[in-house]
Amino acid sequence: MQAGCAAITLADNSLAILRVSNRAIGAMLKERFGITPLLHMSCRDRNLLGLQSELLGMAALGMRHVLPLTGDPARVGDHPGAASVYDVNSVQLIAIAKRMNEGFNHAGKSLSSATQFAAAIGFPFWIAFAWFYELTPEGLKRESEIDPDEATAPSKRRKTRSKSSLRARTFGKQ
Repeated sequence: MQAGCAAITLADNSLAILRVSNRAIGAMLKERFGITPLLHMSCRDRNLLGLQSELLGMAALGMRHVLPLTGDPARVGDHPGAASVYDVNSVQLIAIAKRMNEGFNHAGKSLSSATQFAAAIGFPFWIAFAWFYELTPEGLKRESEIDPDEATAPSKRRKTRSKSSLRARTFGKQ
C-alpha cells in the first residue's frame, strides 16, 4: 500500500501449475493489510457447482473482485494426468457471477442474498487499453488529450495494428 497499490491480482494455478489457493492468500491480504484482492478464477479446475461455491465463499469473505478465466489445459502443467473440467468458459462464468449479483444461482434458485461482484473479462484488454490511453503524472489520459511533446511513450510503438478482435466486459460497482 505504501507504493500506491490499490489492489493486487492473484492467479489461480496459472499455467496449470499447482500453487496455494489464491482465495486463501486473498483473504489473508485483505484481513491483515486491507489490500483489495482481484482473484482470478479458472474454469479448468472446478465444475459448475464448485465454481458457484467458490464465488459464494468469496462473497462471504468480502472479496468481490474477480477475473474469470477459462484456464490453461491441465496437460500443459505439472500434473499432466489431471483432468480439465471446463463445465463453463470464462464468458459463461462472468454471466453466472452477474446472475448471482441479481440474487440467483445458475439453476435459477434464489440466493439468501445477492452478491456484489465487480468482474471483468478481457481478450488482451491491456493491449487495447495501451492503444488509447497513457499513464501521466496526472493519471490516465486519452492519447488524443496529450501534447505529443509531453508523451512518455512514442505513439507509433503503441499503435501497432492487429486483426484480432479485442473486447472487454465489466459489470458491478468498481
